[in-house]
Amino acid sequence: MSDQHCKRCGNGPDPDLRTLWMSCLYQMNELDVPFVEKVSEEGDRPFYTLKVCKDCRAEWMGMIEQWFKNVVPKKSPGTGIYLRIRGASVEVTEDELHKARAIADAEDAIEKAQDVIADAEDALNR
Repeated sequence: MSDQHCKRCGNGPDPDLRTLWMSCLYQMNELDVPFVEKVSEEGDRPFYTLKVCKDCRAEWMGMIEQWFKNVVPKKSPGTGIYLRIRGASVEVTEDELHKARAIADAEDAIEKAQDVIADAEDALNR
């Protein structure tokens, strides 16, 4: 996709794209979003940008507003078991912990399988 196309919806070419800027002291590249990581002029902290069309920017602004206005009260299961989820410490039940571990194990297995496939393809192309 060219720099003239919206990174979210793919529409374009559009010479009037907007740049979303994010800086929240979190590695936004951990998300499945094609952010471009940059460094501030002071060089002290990264920020992330995303080129989008005006329609996608409007949807993003609406979602930020919805998030801000719709605070969900936190409920503690009282287990004392915490997981890091997108930079936050979240208390979970034992069942949720086991499910999270199973998902992490499956993701690791998929990543290893993809590495094996990539190595095999490299070997075939030599």
